[in-house]
Amino acid sequence: MRELIELTQAELTARANKPKGRLRIAAPYAMANGTFPNLLADFMGYYPEVSLSLHLVNEVDLVGDAIDVQLRFGPILDENVIVRRLLQMPMVVCASPGYWKKRGMPLVPDDLRKHDALTLLRQGLSSVWRFESEGETVNVSVRSVMEATEVHPLIQVALRGFGVIYAPVLACSAAA
Repeated sequence: MRELIELTQAELTARANKPKGRLRIAAPYAMANGTFPNLLADFMGYYPEVSLSLHLVNEVDLVGDAIDVQLRFGPILDENVIVRRLLQMPMVVCASPGYWKKRGMPLVPDDLRKHDALTLLRQGLSSVWRFESEGETVNVSVRSVMEATEVHPLIQVALRGFGVIYAPVLACSAAA
């Protein structure tokens, strides 16, 4: 009987150390490019018995869509969700060289009030951009000339010289 218990424990330990099955991941569209797909490939190399189901969406019903892990930018508004910060995603202010030449480069966050903003329509990021300055949060109200629920169209419009975008560095660096 003792041998049976030890064999069962050994088998359960081996299974716990070797994940398998399907992992359903929801991630924002902005993560479709850049380093994220390479991270998924690395994961698949480490855990060959785990199959991935990637849902590129900005909004998701975790229960209804049977999502195991959701990756996202910004604040979490649902207090019933268990949240783990994986990393701090820096936000950057970007515009084309032509736009900066025509409108001038801002020296402090408050200078952005005078610029044409291209804003994200989610998680309260639309008309107020938040910055950290000397450990203090600085909120800057901006005038939006275009809003979108997805960052990529805003980046393309910014590259054409029609405004300033405040977006995750991951999304902007993939477009550069």
